[in-house]
Amino acid sequence: MKGKDMKRTTALIAAAVLLCGMTGCKGKSTDSSTADTPADTTSAAASENTDSTEEGTAEATAPAESGTKEADSSTADTSDTKKAKDDKGSTTTTAAGSGEEKAVFEYNSDGAVSFNEPAEEQSDDELIEAGQALFRSACETDWSFTVGSPYELDMNKYLENQFGWKFYLVTTPGRNSIADVEKDYYKVFSDRYPTALSEVFMEDGSHVYALNGERGINNYYQYSQITEITSRTKDEVFFNVRNYYDDSAYGGPGPYEQDEEFSAVIGSDGVWKAGKFRLPY
Repeated sequence: MKGKDMKRTTALIAAAVLLCGMTGCKGKSTDSSTADTPADTTSAAASENTDSTEEGTAEATAPAESGTKEADSSTADTSDTKKAKDDKGSTTTTAAGSGEEKAVFEYNSDGAVSFNEPAEEQSDDELIEAGQALFRSACETDWSFTVGSPYELDMNKYLENQFGWKFYLVTTPGRNSIADVEKDYYKVFSDRYPTALSEVFMEDGSHVYALNGERGINNYYQYSQITEITSRTKDEVFFNVRNYYDDSAYGGPGPYEQDEEFSAVIGSDGVWKAGKFRLPY
């Protein structure tokens, strides 16, 4: 081999080794929306592509910002919707993978579901998505009222019930009775169905007290998914919601499912509020 050819070959080998070190020689795994970069490419643009792919993947996997208070991390939402928050804090739905925003419904400022187009003209799929959104908000709201407390509390002042449970003084202005608490709760829930608020709030004179966390939770609970519309009336839509549990981490046999009925009560203003409901966790 001539000296000139030998130098050229040596230079090419050195460049290939350098590029191999930059790309790791094994390629990088990306999500299905990103094209794979061949590991043996000899183009300098491949390195730039890898960097941009990492940025794109990080953005795609970042948690979406919700228009309502975040639920407990164990309540993963697996519905085929993505949530986008506008500048007013409302939430609209976007069909997964469509790239087109479908502003059919959104959370109103209270956390109930409000339709921007006539609900009766929407497909079952659209109504199921709206039901899933309302169920999520109902879980967050009911958890806040019956397990935690949505109000400021004075932990040094409390009452005890016949079981010795402590109810702490609510100090949030304007919340002086169970009726005041119900007004807040009924922003997301319909008053058509009874509530358990009287079990977790107590009144004494002109003050109200909150139990704040004495209720236990189901550690097996994973997430919930509305599977179908089961029936409907003029002002209420009934859904089947499937709750998923897994007790394998606690020595149980493993995952299992439980179906419950959930309903959306349609107000005269067209707003959906949670009707028949049971907190799954």
